Amino acid sequence: MNPLTYLAMALDTLPDFGRVLLLAFLLTLVLYGFTRLLPGQMGSTLQVLYRKGALLALIGVPLCVYLFNVQVPVPVDEFRAFSTPVPGHAASVLLLIWLLGVAYHANKAFKIMSQTRAAAQQYPAAPAKLAARCQHWQKRLAYLQDVHVCAGGAEQGWHVGAGLGKSQTAIICVPAATVNWPAGLIDVMLLSQLAQLKQNQWRWLVFGRLVQALYWPAPWVSELLNGLAKHLVEPAERLAASAYRDNEGWARDVRSLAKRTDTLREIPELEANGLLRVPSNGVTWLPPQPSVDNVRVDGLVFEDKWVGTKQRMKDKTRDPYEQAYWLIAVASIVVGVSTTLTVVQRSPEFEPQYLKVKWQDQMVRRLYDDTVPSSENARTGESAASHQ
Repeated sequence: MNPLTYLAMALDTLPDFGRVLLLAFLLTLVLYGFTRLLPGQMGSTLQVLYRKGALLALIGVPLCVYLFNVQVPVPVDEFRAFSTPVPGHAASVLLLIWLLGVAYHANKAFKIMSQTRAAAQQYPAAPAKLAARCQHWQKRLAYLQDVHVCAGGAEQGWHVGAGLGKSQTAIICVPAATVNWPAGLIDVMLLSQLAQLKQNQWRWLVFGRLVQALYWPAPWVSELLNGLAKHLVEPAERLAASAYRDNEGWARDVRSLAKRTDTLREIPELEANGLLRVPSNGVTWLPPQPSVDNVRVDGLVFEDKWVGTKQRMKDKTRDPYEQAYWLIAVASIVVGVSTTLTVVQRSPEFEPQYLKVKWQDQMVRRLYDDTVPSSENARTGESAASHQ
């Protein structure tokens, strides 16, 4: 037997939930390993798409395999199986330990979410001018959710998203000194936080924290979430800059804001201080400056243009959506197939009945059967004539 057959026989000793646990564990390894192949620049679209898709795959792939009872058959001539209950008992023990850990970490995650919302609600409401500017930029971004703006503390701006229902409102927390800032600085800070709310960054953090609770035995899953939280900041600032509709004004206000907030505390990484917030050190993204071709005589102008042309061709041919999809699809298919193998008895080979017919015998028998009646009739006629 080949190694594939032995692997299928070994997997058959596990119950269905044991196969799912093994699939989920291997899937975390492959998805985390693929993050090493992604470009490392901050705010990369591929990084954001892949990490979001990986979090969804960690829930969707094991759930679909378990609900639809996906199995990949391995046909064998002689059915064999390892008759031992040890893998099944070990899987039951691991399942019990996993459920206890999920209960503990899920409870911890809900406490962190409650503490984050409570920390945002402890600050007083911001003055009316900040609320009016917030409503103005909400209309610009087409963000219709109710937003409450509060001012307090000495940290960079942060937010807490609304719940799934309409009873809760989103909260934006700005530093206490913001009430005395010029309008341009206030607009940049509010718009950057509204852009994060528009892109549902808070909900992605909550979803990722629940996935992290489910995969608590695999600590590298938390790195997927932490990396996603870091890469979410720059896309939101790009959206905010596009909604500002003034690149020069945005760049001027961002530089002024950086000078005003250089003494404010940065938002640390996830759960560094017991709160669930997008890590940030302030609004820093600036639109790229228009490139100006410098006339040079050293003969490198053509090479520079060729490098730029290759980069533009690369950007057109390598779609981040397609790259993220194929990475996640390959990981899911490989791990899914390798953990759903099962041994089945090979059915007998089908052989059409007409192949078993001996045409020469059929033809001889038919000719013989056709000649027998005629000879018998001749003999019968001869005997009748002799009697007469």
